[in-house]
Amino acid sequence: MPAKKKLVLKKKKSPKKSKDIMKKMETLTPSQIDEISKNNVNILYYSLFMYAIVILWILGIIKYLKELEKCDCFLEKNVENNANLKYLMYVEYVILALNIISILSVVYLLITSNQKGGMDIQRMKMYLTIYLLIYIGVIGYFVYSFYKLQQNIDASCECASSSFRYLLYIQAFLMAIGVFGSFLNLIKLCSI
Repeated sequence: MPAKKKLVLKKKKSPKKSKDIMKKMETLTPSQIDEISKNNVNILYYSLFMYAIVILWILGIIKYLKELEKCDCFLEKNVENNANLKYLMYVEYVILALNIISILSVVYLLITSNQKGGMDIQRMKMYLTIYLLIYIGVIGYFVYSFYKLQQNIDASCECASSSFRYLLYIQAFLMAIGVFGSFLNLIKLCSI
């Protein structure tokens, strides 16, 4: 009976410096580079599709919020429990603008897909911290305003009971999860 060989797995060391990463990048074959490039382009096309869906979603929510501004039964109830409709609409317009900018960015990346570059890690950490703080503040208040708004929606009020409100409900839920995740990321980022 032949002796069994032990299988010993060695852990690969992960490159710790950007120079090591660049050396590994230099060893890629042209076919591997082409495959990576194709994958990146596919991700960009998928991103374009998703941004288009999000823009349609946001337009539906804006339409619903504009209808609420003209809805008498909602406005009567809003006096008791003041929901900041103007702020909700403002944030929706900002989200719409950011998605349009993102589409333009993706198109730009599709046009110039073979650029090289990088960023200083400390600068990136600073930008990310500022972004997370702004995101938590703005979106956190949006979720709070949504909470106040949904308390004002009465089932007997037809103009406030539009099916577009469910888009807003889903968005607010996802944003609440995003605020929680951003808060966790901020804690993690500050501990690095």
